[in-house]
Amino acid sequence: MLRVVVTALLAFSIIALLLASALHVATFFSTHLGGIPRYFGFHFGVIALWILAVMIYRAKGETIRPNALPQWSRAPLYFLFGYFVFNMIFLFVVLHGGGAEVVNGSYQLLEHGKLIGYLTENEYYRDITIELRFFSSGWMIAYAATAAYLLHLREVVTPGFREVHLG
Repeated sequence: MLRVVVTALLAFSIIALLLASALHVATFFSTHLGGIPRYFGFHFGVIALWILAVMIYRAKGETIRPNALPQWSRAPLYFLFGYFVFNMIFLFVVLHGGGAEVVNGSYQLLEHGKLIGYLTENEYYRDITIELRFFSSGWMIAYAATAAYLLHLREVVTPGFREVHLG
């Protein structure tokens, strides 16, 4: 039963990683992708996936730590983390620490409800796309790390997992 659960979670994390990556790439080519609320499913998926992965690890007597990652996955994950930090800095620089919102029909840049400035429609869509790019880079690292941990669980913690018996 554990094999089926781990395989399903691994498949979910890989599919979510591919979707988050596709969305991230799309942010470079379109500014009309919608805001973050449209993509909250990625947030919920990451949280649910991590809770389940941690529960499985603890049930097997393992702890989630960087040395539990497969060796081949560490460099790509460190790169994704660096890229995430870059996107965070870029977001803060471009948006001046605020967020683009529509208030009473006007496009505004707000910081905790305080008006920073007014935006044109194009600037508004550019800013929410930059925000979406930041979040999607975070989703990519979260789903990639979960997939790497689940691969570790599959290959090390449950020996013989690769065996497939039909019938």
